[in-house]
Amino acid sequence: PLQLTMIPLIGAIAAGCCAVIKPSELVPHSTAVIVKYFREFMDPDCYRILQGGPDIAMKLMEQRWDHVFFTGSSAIGKKVAAKAAANLISTTLELGGKSPTIVDDTANVDAAARRICWGKFLNSGQVCIAPDYVIVHKSKKEEFVASAKKYIEEFYGEDPSKSPDFSRIVNDRNFEESEQGYEE
Repeated sequence: PLQLTMIPLIGAIAAGCCAVIKPSELVPHSTAVIVKYFREFMDPDCYRILQGGPDIAMKLMEQRWDHVFFTGSSAIGKKVAAKAAANLISTTLELGGKSPTIVDDTANVDAAARRICWGKFLNSGQVCIAPDYVIVHKSKKEEFVASAKKYIEEFYGEDPSKSPDFSRIVNDRNFEESEQGYEE
């Protein structure tokens, strides 16, 4: 949550723009950290932070902005895009999607497994470009599975649920949504 809020803000600051951010209401602890440091280090004449749920987000979208950057669900993203379109506001929507990875018969399987595991499990897979599934050439399947297991254990230990390096899903709803992908 911290990265998804701050990276677009850093870009705005680097470009010399003022900005208003509204962190996700689903991550109150991350938001508390952002608020604390925002108040301490950011110029309130240039940078503002607002807290609240979708109602606040929709009120913000009634304002005239030069650009809106939204990270979140497709359902809310559609609402943000519709509000932005009504006022001809340029918009960046980071909604996730499907990101397959392909390991063909010429691949360095060990390197591919390491990179795929890193990308998939970074931030518990809660990154819009995280690999969603892997297509592996049948001649490389066993090698890939063994390498993937090796790197998951290297990154997160024998029991990732106890690893301090493996981040957690932000709430029950998102956890349940992530489980659905495994059932399909």
